[in-house]
Amino acid sequence: MLVLGIDPGTEKMGYAIISATPELKTLEASGVIETPAKITINDRMFIMTDSLEKILTIILNSCKKPIVFSAIENQFKGKNIKTTINLARSSGMIIEMIYKITNTKPFIFEPSEWMSEMELKTKQSCPQRDQELKDIIRSRYNKDVTSIDECCAIGIATKLANLCKK
Repeated sequence: MLVLGIDPGTEKMGYAIISATPELKTLEASGVIETPAKITINDRMFIMTDSLEKILTIILNSCKKPIVFSAIENQFKGKNIKTTINLARSSGMIIEMIYKITNTKPFIFEPSEWMSEMELKTKQSCPQRDQELKDIIRSRYNKDVTSIDECCAIGIATKLANLCKK
């Protein structure tokens, strides 16, 4: 079974797909979709959702398995009201696109939920936590990840894959 994890944002978005069986979790694909800095928020949202739709279509065609469950990180907290509204809009567009492609309604995880699944010792956002998360992903999935957005998406997908085992 495939599970999809998404770390949404207003400028970039992390994604991860994990193939999960009761015995094994395999990272099938992960990455970050980035948008140009000097374009409108609407254009960024359309670029991210369009790109994710294309990526998911390619992955689903190559894996020959459906995405059974999906999850997105709760991003409804921003530094200011404009950022909060834009994060909510971005998340809404991503949820709608995920449902259209996978026919799944995404679970919504708080950051603390997936971080505990990854067994992070450092909970606050800081360079040490980011490095710890990258080290855990390298150890579990044998992948070197440079973007924290991709790390978060892998953490979200890992949480979902572990829930599916239970």
